[in-house]
Amino acid sequence: MTKILGTLTQLSKLEHQSAIQSRLNTVRVPASQWVTVLNPDGIRSQNHTFRFHSHGIIEFGGGLTVLDQDEHQVLVRYEAPAPAAGTAVPSGTMFLLPLEEFDQMNAAYYRIKADIAIEQALVANLLTAKERGSIRIQPGSQRVDTCNLCTIRSKYSSYEYGASAVIHAGDLLQEIGRHEGRVLVECTTTTEPTGTSAPNGTLFFMEESVFDTLELHTEN
Repeated sequence: MTKILGTLTQLSKLEHQSAIQSRLNTVRVPASQWVTVLNPDGIRSQNHTFRFHSHGIIEFGGGLTVLDQDEHQVLVRYEAPAPAAGTAVPSGTMFLLPLEEFDQMNAAYYRIKADIAIEQALVANLLTAKERGSIRIQPGSQRVDTCNLCTIRSKYSSYEYGASAVIHAGDLLQEIGRHEGRVLVECTTTTEPTGTSAPNGTLFFMEESVFDTLELHTEN
């Protein structure tokens, strides 16, 4: 641990270089998760500064490059899959991961990527439906995993398939179609999206048991 923390201020003088080179140096993030920022001088995204020991989110599909390691942990540098804003940390963010977790990431990423390909085909099929279902009102803020087939963008952020975004109270959720207990919905925002807020047209899946209990939206 002491050696790894020393690496933070002496990245050009890595120890145990041969051990690092014998490992898989770069992996992909299999799921969004919170991390503790270890950049000594902090790091800034498009609209937020992450100070040393503050917390932020790494996104699915981001890249992790090994900087140093000991027998328990790996110090990595993050490459964001899209411009970062809000609670999402930017490229260049450094943080620690348990060694066991790091070793399993690539395999998990490619398993999830294969599952995503199947889900993308389902989304494409549901989008061909000529009739859409009810419109419901989102009751509060909630983080969702986007499933738009093309990149969607807000003022501050871009979202690839599987990226997380936040929907808010009052947003309108249009039913696109259903499959095996889940509802594909399209979000229409009622306020200007900022930070990691979902932009208009964001698609995501919601459990039927949740969607069907939301308040119906009726035209005035």
